[in-house]
Order: sequence, then C-alpha cells, then structure tokens
Amino acid sequence: MWAVRVTLLAALACLGNEAGTLSEPSALKNSGFAPKIQYYRISGSTREEIRRALQTHGPVDQFGIHRHAAVDWKIAWSWPKAEDGRPRIDQISCRQDITIILPQWESEPTAPPELITAWNQYYNRLARHEAQHVLHVVDNYPAVEREIRAALEINPALTFAEANKTGHAVLNRIRDLDLAYDEVTQHGRLEGISWD
Repeated sequence: MWAVRVTLLAALACLGNEAGTLSEPSALKNSGFAPKIQYYRISGSTREEIRRALQTHGPVDQFGIHRHAAVDWKIAWSWPKAEDGRPRIDQISCRQDITIILPQWESEPTAPPELITAWNQYYNRLARHEAQHVLHVVDNYPAVEREIRAALEINPALTFAEANKTGHAVLNRIRDLDLAYDEVTQHGRLEGISWD
C-alpha cells in the first residue's frame, strides 16, 4: 500500500503543463487505484476573468458551493447469493471509482508570462490538495472489506443489513476525513491555494 500511496502522490503532484493538465499516469493504471481525471474548461486573459470562470464553472460540492476542483469517489461492495438466497458475505468483493475534477485553462495567446506562471503554481497546489483527498479513499478503501469480514468472524450469522451498516460506517469515516481536511486547510488556502 505504501508504494501505491507514493506513486499516487508523485503522479498527482507532478507539474502540469501550461494548459494546466495532468497526464494519465501509467503507474497508477497498474496499481488498482487509477483515478479518472475530468477537466472543465475555463478561459480568461486576466486573473479576475479566470477567477470568475473558476467560480462559475467549477464543480458544486455537497453544500451547493462552486469549488475550483473536487474528488468524486464511490466505493461499492457485493457478494454472491447462496442457493438458498442468503448472501455469501464471506465472498465479499469491493470496488472503487475515483474521479478528480480539475480546471483546464485555455490560455490566451496574449496572456502575460507572469499569469501563466501564476496559473501553473496555483494548478499544481490545487492538484496536490486533491491528491490528498484521493489518498483518503486509497488508504481507507480496504477497510470496507476488512471490517465486514471481521464482523462476520465475530457473528457468523451476520445479516445483509448489518454488513452494509459496517461498510457504510467506513464510508462515513472517509467523508469525515475529507471534511476535516478541508476545514483544517480552509479548502487549501492554508496550503497556498488561492486565485484571488
């Protein structure tokens, strides 16, 4: 898991190009944790125009607020049914789906070099912040299966509802990590993420 974590951090924290994009890291494709990267396009030839574009076109969070970037993640689990129709919780399998939503600035040909430099610095800090959200999923995703299996060992008659409750408790912990991280960093502002 440590190697996956380091590879993920390195890949997501890599420098973007002038258009503010990340290449799809091939190392992640083989790790089992290959987040999709989805871009929303913005344009502008001044800091103010770019700021307005970020605030207008950025992804909307669970509180209805436009953010400059986001990580959308889902963790699901399933198990087959026995011939009698009961769930075979001992055969649980989990899967995850992670999408990083980032801005892609279509720089104007007349954009001054200092604006391009400022964008690249901002974008790279933003990508590093979102990488931490991805790591919350990567680091805690295995706990769903592990904790459901542990609950089944304690209670061999574990029901479908009880197993799902255990899995959802892990999801809630990951959500809490994301919320706490954004609160502590003021959505990245304390990490130098600001486009004001």
